[in-house]
Amino acid sequence: MTRPSAWMAALVAVIPTFVIVGPFALLATLSPAIFGGLALLMRRWRVFFSVSSLASLVYVGHSWFHGYIKDGWLGKPAVPWCTMALIALAGIYWSGRRQPNLKEDAALPGRGERVILWSVSLMGLAVVAWCVRKGIVLSPPWKDFLVVWSVAWAGTLYLVGLGLITRRQRTPALPSTERVMLGALTVACAASGGSLLLGGF
Repeated sequence: MTRPSAWMAALVAVIPTFVIVGPFALLATLSPAIFGGLALLMRRWRVFFSVSSLASLVYVGHSWFHGYIKDGWLGKPAVPWCTMALIALAGIYWSGRRQPNLKEDAALPGRGERVILWSVSLMGLAVVAWCVRKGIVLSPPWKDFLVVWSVAWAGTLYLVGLGLITRRQRTPALPSTERVMLGALTVACAASGGSLLLGGF
């Protein structure tokens, strides 16, 4: 049987990609005149949404079927995190092929993108502060959410840094915010997997 905390984490992990992104994509497809900006956002972040969806599928699948695979190597806690790290790493390469390193791609994010990143980052700070106060920040499922928040924080800090740099001087070609967040996702998943491996796999 899968622990209740694992079920909770799996449920929350799948919400952003299937419950929120899915309907947005459908609206953008059916009503491009009304939701044209949303369609543009979906195209711009296609790789990130695809990687997030696939990573969520891995996380949820491992949680749901843990009772059947717990005795094999696939049931080890580090397996989904290492798999997600490889998926995110492939996403960095894919994003680089879709979006060449152009200054405009990174320095001119849409207003909606900034609002979303700041909102998720502030919500993450509030949740982490609450977890620290309760002393459960490193307890499941809350420690798994740190991966989500760290990706949002990395993207937000990158946008802040870009704003400071572009106001002061001309800059060389920079990676897109999407690639930076995929890099943060790779590092966060690899760190989680590595800590589990060092802790006994």
